[in-house]
Amino acid sequence: EALVHAGVDLDRPRTPGSGHCPACGAPPSISFRKSMAGSDGASRFLGCGLCGTEWQTNRVRCPSCGETDPQRLPGWQSETHPAARVEACETCQRYVKSVDLTLDARAVPEVDELRSLSLDLWAVEHGYVRLEPGLAGL
Repeated sequence: EALVHAGVDLDRPRTPGSGHCPACGAPPSISFRKSMAGSDGASRFLGCGLCGTEWQTNRVRCPSCGETDPQRLPGWQSETHPAARVEACETCQRYVKSVDLTLDARAVPEVDELRSLSLDLWAVEHGYVRLEPGLAGL
């Protein structure tokens, strides 16, 4: 009997770079950008809502389907929540919420993700589906 969580077969082999958690195989629930010593610009990380693992990923890549064409990966943010944004994919119509820690290093991605719930509502109204529900269940 396979162990399954939220439609993810947790017993299946993990594919490095697939966009899913390298520890448990679940889809990411959050994305965040932070400055790294010795790097040029901010690095992008994904976070697993199931096991809490965080891992570095490509800055321009859909964690759901692997799309890498920047023209198909739009992002939106609002003046109300300048550090939060929707990172969407026009190929698979999925999105992940992202928090930019380079704007405020004291920010906590999970808290800012919840504070910017209006961005989730906007994304859903425009036909996008979140990869993994956030703390508010969207």
